[in-house]
Amino acid sequence: MAEGFQQLESWIRDFRTRRPPDEAIGKAKLLLLDALGCALAALSEETVEQTLKVVAEVGGADQSRIVGTGMRSSPPNAVFANSVLIRTLDLNDYFGGNRVLGHPSDNIAVALSFGDWQRSTGHDVLTAIVMGYELYGRLQDRIDPKSPWDHTTATGIVAPAMAGFLMNLDRERMSHALALSAVYCPTLGTLRRGHLSAAKGMANATVAQGAVFQTILAANGITGPLDTLEGTQGLNSAVLSRSGISETFFASEDHYRIVGSRIKPYPCVGTSQSLVAAALEVRPRIEKRLDEIERIEVTMADLPMVVTQHDDSTRRHPTSREAADHSFYFLPAVALIDGELTTVQFDDRRWEDPRVNALMDRITIHTDKDLNERAPNSFPVRFSVLMRNGQEHNAEVLYHPGHPLNRLDTEGIIGKFARYNGLKHHKIDWHALAKEVETLDTSPNLDGILRIACTKG
Repeated sequence: MAEGFQQLESWIRDFRTRRPPDEAIGKAKLLLLDALGCALAALSEETVEQTLKVVAEVGGADQSRIVGTGMRSSPPNAVFANSVLIRTLDLNDYFGGNRVLGHPSDNIAVALSFGDWQRSTGHDVLTAIVMGYELYGRLQDRIDPKSPWDHTTATGIVAPAMAGFLMNLDRERMSHALALSAVYCPTLGTLRRGHLSAAKGMANATVAQGAVFQTILAANGITGPLDTLEGTQGLNSAVLSRSGISETFFASEDHYRIVGSRIKPYPCVGTSQSLVAAALEVRPRIEKRLDEIERIEVTMADLPMVVTQHDDSTRRHPTSREAADHSFYFLPAVALIDGELTTVQFDDRRWEDPRVNALMDRITIHTDKDLNERAPNSFPVRFSVLMRNGQEHNAEVLYHPGHPLNRLDTEGIIGKFARYNGLKHHKIDWHALAKEVETLDTSPNLDGILRIACTKG
């Protein structure tokens, strides 16, 4: 067996005998609740409706439940549908430091769908989530942001690791599952550049669906190329950097990656969370005088990802939902006008609203390295609204709600989703669901959670 896969398989297997610390398990519960909320809030979105229609038409064995629908499908199809549900609103958590490193909760869909199919204990499902975040974070450290590969490429390793863990695959079958998935998983980063389409929100779901299908094949004896990591054209040399998946990849760290994940309060790109929070902080002071705004000065951290997104001309005046929720101009403008940012602000193509566009045209964006130093590992913002009478209204947000230094708790998560349009059409007892999640580590299976979250509203 190739050394890299042998080390990776042993690392995954070790999670069976070592319990992650309470802090990591607690964060996994919070992120599971948040992911379920993201999925439920997205049910009325067109992309979700079309995805569910296709999954129903394609069919599949009734083995895994799909959130909010009453539907069941094959595990790969359920992974795809649940991952699309979690990701569609751009509302699920993200890894970040000086750049956004992807959305590891996309793969909570794997834990839910395979945990349901395999009748896994709640403890094993939570452990799979913690392990998935850990693996995802370590892989993101080794995907060069300047490379042509999208960060969802990492899911080609993460998804079979999680699925194989819950299937209790032996060493040989787990290694072949990883190899089969790894050889097919590289995903082009072009899906996140220029005009943004629905492909962005479906990228992880597509990689995960293929990866878990390969895992099931491996479980049934299908073999993969075990030199996929170390070969001259393998993943380590073609996609990853810093020696890829090698001995240093498995070095002990003083914390679990899941603890540092950022929960989003708003359905938009991670780099704009503090921007929206700052606009909403200023809004009560000027809500009756929006027409008197002379200009809006926004100062953001001088970080490569912020600069790249700011320089993308397609986001100056977005033409799609996907571009609007990545626009540093649309987001604060519509938040100032409406006093909130939820799914409602994207209805009826609000990015084409003349009033929104007029306010967008008054926004100027600068970057400042001082913000980098004052709030490292964040996307801080200074926000200034200058009125025609000379008054100035300012806000500064260094750490948005949901950042590890400005945490949201269970009640904060419940409050977050109370505002979302999709839930108006899906009656759910949030406190009952939160209770089931809180006690998941002692539950024999996922039935308590899925009975609440997967019924059709």
